[in-house]
Amino acid sequence: MRACVWFRHAEMLPAVSKLVDMVKRYPDSPEPQDTAFSLAFGDTFFGYKERHPESMVKFGQFVDAFSGGKSADSAESIARAYPWETLPNGALVVDVGGGIGHISVAIAQTHPHLRFQVQDFEDLRGAAEEMMESKGVKDRVEFVPHNFFDPQPEPARGAAVYFMRNILHNWSDLYCRRILKPIAEAMGPKSRIVNCDIVLPQPDSVPKTQDAMTRALDLTMLSMFNAKERSIEEWKELLASADGRLGITDVVGKPRLRMDSLVEVRLSH
Repeated sequence: MRACVWFRHAEMLPAVSKLVDMVKRYPDSPEPQDTAFSLAFGDTFFGYKERHPESMVKFGQFVDAFSGGKSADSAESIARAYPWETLPNGALVVDVGGGIGHISVAIAQTHPHLRFQVQDFEDLRGAAEEMMESKGVKDRVEFVPHNFFDPQPEPARGAAVYFMRNILHNWSDLYCRRILKPIAEAMGPKSRIVNCDIVLPQPDSVPKTQDAMTRALDLTMLSMFNAKERSIEEWKELLASADGRLGITDVVGKPRLRMDSLVEVRLSH
């Protein structure tokens, strides 16, 4: 609760208060520096975090608290929601921007026939490998330093699944295309993307409280990152604009998941 109150009042509120100024000053800009957060704090969100590491620690505490809330989806629920058991024995799952790998670890514990590569910044390696060791999955889950704007490393090419959780909603369409293109280029004929993110509901299709929460998150993404939550049509358009072969083949949402959906994407041939 302390972490949630801190983030909403110390960082989110000052940023959102600049949202109207942002829209006037940077209409239709896709750049992460042209944000309400930048107007409030003089830097991009992650640039500010680099200069204020204590703020990054508090933000991490907020993310942990939020992801453990009643409306959020746990790593264990994601491990149960998708039919991971249908993947071939020894299939590789690449966790793109996977942090320290808590999602991969949860899936690995539930589905011991799979291998995982967690990709993120080098400074997360220590914490990632410590967790993998403590959870008894280090023989099947490895950490690989990788920037998701770069081409996929050779061992990750042709993987069964390229998994992303809450990555694309942090970026505008321009940068999402730059993330998706190297993945599409690395995919094999049977590869798929499994993207875990919010799919905005159609108006009046869900209870008002749930609708209000997702719309508020949409405004938060705009204020903080110049990004957004997306409807199913917006997801289709984004994928097609990144690579014309990418198309949605399945969407797993409620009742298996609470807030997010698992959007399965494959290449058309």
